[in-house]
Amino acid sequence: MPDSSGVSGTVSSFVASRSSVLALWWVALHLLLWSSVLAATRGFAPGLAALAILAVHAALRFPESRVRLRRSGDGRWSIPARGLYDLNLGSGTCFSASWVLLELVSDDLRLRLLLLRDQFGARDWRRLQVAVREPGPDPAE
Repeated sequence: MPDSSGVSGTVSSFVASRSSVLALWWVALHLLLWSSVLAATRGFAPGLAALAILAVHAALRFPESRVRLRRSGDGRWSIPARGLYDLNLGSGTCFSASWVLLELVSDDLRLRLLLLRDQFGARDWRRLQVAVREPGPDPAE
């Protein structure tokens, strides 16, 4: 909920930083695509053009990996920077020891957000795991 809502209760904040695992995957994906173009074409010009296009795509479309999430005391989630409030965990939410896939839903929105272990410190990762495993009201920290 917006900070100005006047709703009381515990608010947990989670800040995901850039993921080195995601960055490595993104670079490897684009290198694989470039090598596929090189294998399918002959000549210097198509390979150079493909390299330029893929480099621009890799730079401009890098997956958002820095995000601030908030979980209110009643179990609702928000992403204030995007103006998204009062979201519930959807049935597609799942987790493991190294990642969390949040499905945040409202009446008119369904958002999936992948969070990786290396985006959080050890304490915040444990807090996030608890918040996802126990989706009701905030347990005492």
